[in-house]
Amino acid sequence: MSRAFTKEVDDGPPPPPPTTLGALPAGTPNLVTPDGLARLHAKVKALVEAGDTAAANALATRLERAQVVTPDPDPSDLRVRFGDRVEVLVTALRDGAEQTRRFRIVGVDEVDLRDASHDPGAHEPLSWLAPLAKGLLGAELGDVFTTTLGRDAVEVELVALLPPLSA
Repeated sequence: MSRAFTKEVDDGPPPPPPTTLGALPAGTPNLVTPDGLARLHAKVKALVEAGDTAAANALATRLERAQVVTPDPDPSDLRVRFGDRVEVLVTALRDGAEQTRRFRIVGVDEVDLRDASHDPGAHEPLSWLAPLAKGLLGAELGDVFTTTLGRDAVEVELVALLPPLSA
């Protein structure tokens, strides 16, 4: 019998997830939120404890160049800023399908730090370098713009703006 379509059973542990860092174009600052920096340092420690020194060293080196962006406490500024949490109405231009999405604009290295207990509103982390985030930064409630989300062209309306999480 051919073994071409049979599944091999492996009782060993699954391989660890990749620990590659997100792309950061040359000359672009490595912005992070205050709470993100603390959680990234905890991730370095966890990587060291897990024996993944290569990933720990790569992340630690990247964090040496991190620039912490402290939230502006001015409640009268109703524009989207780095670290803010937003709710948007996304309309696909190809078929008009609508969905409400919630995001938190964070640094490139924070995107993989999903933690529902840290962000009770379950806002998806969104890199400040993503096309969607670039359209949102500086936007005010009700602003509408066109951008890409994944491979799709979409219209985005800012429907809610929440302040950054406290550290």
